[in-house]
Amino acid sequence: MPEDPGRCVLVSFGGLGFQLDPQVFATWGEHEFVVADPGFDPAAAPANVRALPAGVRPLELMPLCDRLITKPGYSSFCEALSQDVGLHVVRREGFAEAAVLERALVHHGRHRLLSQTQLQRGDWQLDQPLLAPSGPRLQNDGSAQAAKALVALASGQPAMLIGTGTVGLSSD
Repeated sequence: MPEDPGRCVLVSFGGLGFQLDPQVFATWGEHEFVVADPGFDPAAAPANVRALPAGVRPLELMPLCDRLITKPGYSSFCEALSQDVGLHVVRREGFAEAAVLERALVHHGRHRLLSQTQLQRGDWQLDQPLLAPSGPRLQNDGSAQAAKALVALASGQPAMLIGTGTVGLSSD
């Protein structure tokens, strides 16, 4: 368990993994890193780096972290935003949804955008405050909203408000 969640950073690139010199973590000696990549060897990394234990999902660790270094990805963004974890996103070329996800993140979430070069050099901007969203932050209670919508549907209620819009529910 991290001593200071404000200095705990989860590093997760999903199925892509990443090729990163483990010594680059030494640049941020005052931070603790948990790397969620099955191919990562923590024995080759500085003492402030740990591998995510087998059987533990990144989402389960997020409440103990302040920031996530990741690639643009819908599920990573959803999980981090739902846990109020700031995102340091490494730009991803050749992924059609990347630009859309990055624009939405800038509009709705606390973030920093990084280049591939910045990732490789260790220029992760962890000493900088996260940039505030340019628009309203997303509500992070989607599962509760969905449950209320299902209860309304089962009760025969024609519509209910979810967030700032109206969602029509019909038993037809």
